Amino acid sequence: MTIEKAIRGERVKRLRVAQGMNQVELAAASSVGQSYISEIESGHRLSVGTVVIAGLSRALGTSTDYLVGVTNNPTPVDAPQGISAEDWALLRDVQSLGLDEQAMVRILIEALAKRQRPAE
Repeated sequence: MTIEKAIRGERVKRLRVAQGMNQVELAAASSVGQSYISEIESGHRLSVGTVVIAGLSRALGTSTDYLVGVTNNPTPVDAPQGISAEDWALLRDVQSLGLDEQAMVRILIEALAKRQRPAE
């Protein structure tokens, strides 16, 4: 038996766009079909199963409560205070990489940060 919940499509779209994802990328990350995501975002599908909500919240780095309108705070409950949902999702993505890939990300970030600092 599937439990259906109301979902706030505009919140799904806002988070997706803020993270620079298109619907196809969100579909791949959430295991929810692209056409289904389109229906949610456009308001044509107002109620979805809890598995869909969980997949979208995981892929978007937010809480299920935010997607269904229980809270207006998009930051997941487990995110440290002061870190946005987008930054928390990025950190989780980096943590899911292998150690070699994490080292490459660290080197890239350090190189970019060095370029931004004024010459001393």
